[in-house]
Amino acid sequence: VSNYSSGVPNIGVAEEPPLVPFVVSGMKVISGEFSVNEWGALITGFIKTSRQLFTGMALMPVNIRDVLLTMKSSDSLGKNIRRRGIDALEAKLLYEGKAVEAEMSIRAEKYWESKWKMEVSEDDGNENNKIFEPFLTDAKRNILRSMARPSKGCKCGSISHDLVNNPQCILFRDVK
Repeated sequence: VSNYSSGVPNIGVAEEPPLVPFVVSGMKVISGEFSVNEWGALITGFIKTSRQLFTGMALMPVNIRDVLLTMKSSDSLGKNIRRRGIDALEAKLLYEGKAVEAEMSIRAEKYWESKWKMEVSEDDGNENNKIFEPFLTDAKRNILRSMARPSKGCKCGSISHDLVNNPQCILFRDVK
């Protein structure tokens, strides 16, 4: 095909595909789920690009948006994610981060609950086991350990003893 006025052939330029948004409601993907290639390219490209942009100065952090913009403009890294806008890429990273965080929280709760059940079963006769229902995590224990000592009783809340080095104290039972 040529242009009649100049006689120069028209060269077709590949158009950019329309951008596909990533829409999430809560922790449910509404539309625009990433393909395996897109997700793999995003993760691989993010790691490579963020290392390239690292300034070496702790006071100048690398912005996520800058990393994504650099990735999209790269010929090798951007080809698999060119259907996605920067907002969609950011939304996907945020969504996956929240999903991992939620999964870690669930697993941590299960872990600490099982540890507590083992501890209580080993110290079956201790009346102070009933103070904390259903269980006490290490983080909660550390908070209670760091609190000021009450005028009566122990930091664990028991009145049966005054000091945390008492064998009945459940706050330090795990570090004996």
